[in-house]
Amino acid sequence: MKTILVDAINTFVIKGEGVFNKMYELLEKYPNRKIILTNANDEEVKKFGLDSMPYEIFTLKHVPDKISPEYYKAMLKHFDLISKDVVYF
Repeated sequence: MKTILVDAINTFVIKGEGVFNKMYELLEKYPNRKIILTNANDEEVKKFGLDSMPYEIFTLKHVPDKISPEYYKAMLKHFDLISKDVVYF
């Protein structure tokens, strides 16, 4: 079963509003493991409410940011996943 990777800010979390409820309701229809991906550092985690998400959070605190392939390599290694076993949006 594939793990669902979800981008945090402006995808799962809308700035100033919180969790995008329609997306949450959709994700809850699937039994798959869900992980929220973010660049957020500790201050940003609190600022955007990422410390109270319904799913696991992964961040490298901007070192590097998600634009780097190294971010995704580190995330896959951290969770002991392989790329063919995940879907990301």
